[in-house]
Amino acid sequence: MKYKYLFLIASLFILLFVLFGRPIVNGDGFGYFGIYRTLKTENSLTTQNPEQFTNYANWTYGHVWDNTYSPLYFHGAAALWSPFLVTSDLIGETGILSDFSENYLEVHGVSFFEGMGVLVGTTALSFLTFYFVFLILKRYFSKNISLFASFGIFFSNFLFFYTFIEPSNSHIPALSLITLGLWLIHNRIINLDQKNTYHDLINKLKESADSN
Repeated sequence: MKYKYLFLIASLFILLFVLFGRPIVNGDGFGYFGIYRTLKTENSLTTQNPEQFTNYANWTYGHVWDNTYSPLYFHGAAALWSPFLVTSDLIGETGILSDFSENYLEVHGVSFFEGMGVLVGTTALSFLTFYFVFLILKRYFSKNISLFASFGIFFSNFLFFYTFIEPSNSHIPALSLITLGLWLIHNRIINLDQKNTYHDLINKLKESADSN
């Protein structure tokens, strides 16, 4: 079957989502999520009342001028999550599970649907990352070896944890774009110089990750 491996990977992610997915925002996640909340509420990236968006405004927002504040965290994760957050907000506005979602907001600092928007968005981006890694490996190894190697990469480092356990951090959104870029470059390598440049880029990215 042409899409057998895509189906297997998708099935794995759905299973892990159901078993381990946590629709919450924690720690630095409030910095990234605050960008979306501020833009949605204020129609701007600045606000005079950051406390309305998070209990951690003192370190997730910075003073700009007068009584105006802006999120301190970079905007990439919020941009990648935004389609999922907009969709989850629209579902929440229908009133479904309203009492449960309000109680959830009091406990976790985000509504149930906001948490689901982040979790689903991060899971989708992680799935794409996994699949791009598989496609790159498949050019050099058999499909089965590439699939098992991709599983090893996914479960042996932070990918699983930051996909399902702590989905609100920026690790997966950032890695999804890096992996997409590497896959696009990799598909266009036609000579040795380009191949060496590609490997140098990977080494530089690894050095950058190790230093952080």
